[in-house]
Amino acid sequence: MRHTLLKLFRRLVTVAVALNIIFGSLYPVTSSLELDISDKLQHFVAYFILAFVLGLSSRPLTWRLFYLACAAGLGALIEIIQPFVGRQMALDDFLVDLLGVAVGGVLGVLARPVLVRWLEPDAV
Repeated sequence: MRHTLLKLFRRLVTVAVALNIIFGSLYPVTSSLELDISDKLQHFVAYFILAFVLGLSSRPLTWRLFYLACAAGLGALIEIIQPFVGRQMALDDFLVDLLGVAVGGVLGVLARPVLVRWLEPDAV
């Protein structure tokens, strides 16, 4: 039962974070929506969370690496689309996205066995 709830929670968080990234990256910037947080920190944290949750997947490692590559691809695609919605394409934003995917993905993959042992001691 816990495994099913964890899987559902992971999926909901993944979709919520991905939609937040897409909306936040493609919505035209106005002073009312701008946060007082470094742009690069926002990129890193968003992609870190996305990749961490993807790294927690119960799929084999090859699938999780594919998911992380898709997260990196999302960052690239968003940077390509941004000039069409009145925003600027920035290579450094994409590089920070990649860093967030790499760190979050590695930590998610490493955290999964610990989390499974903690939530389902009988499963190990």
